[in-house]
Amino acid sequence: LCSLSCSSPQPMSTSSQPTVFQVQLKEDCPHLTYISDRISQIPNEAIQPTTLCNVEGCNETENWHCLECDQISCSRFAEKHALAHFEETGHVIALSYSDCSVWCYLCDSYIGHSDLQAIKRALYNKKYHLQ
Repeated sequence: LCSLSCSSPQPMSTSSQPTVFQVQLKEDCPHLTYISDRISQIPNEAIQPTTLCNVEGCNETENWHCLECDQISCSRFAEKHALAHFEETGHVIALSYSDCSVWCYLCDSYIGHSDLQAIKRALYNKKYHLQ
């Protein structure tokens, strides 16, 4: 469905070929339990993969959706507004509009859980115009 990422890549091969990294999602993020109900209540209309960063004057398009308050902020590879949002609010879980991954700032890891599937599917469908 969506591409997956991880916080600690593991080499898949020890041959002389270029190393390819395997991703492993953290399946037991303890912080997800605090917002699982909130995630299930986010309306599809709130998922807008073409939205620019909500910080005034920022036009970045590689953005993250805070799953606690719906703030859209750019990645740490752009102007780092999503990271600043976490540091200012303590909101720890965000959905990437770039690759449909979900990140927990406190676990410092990409996470996977069945509670995330519906929102990731909604993003995927909107991003690829499947609705």
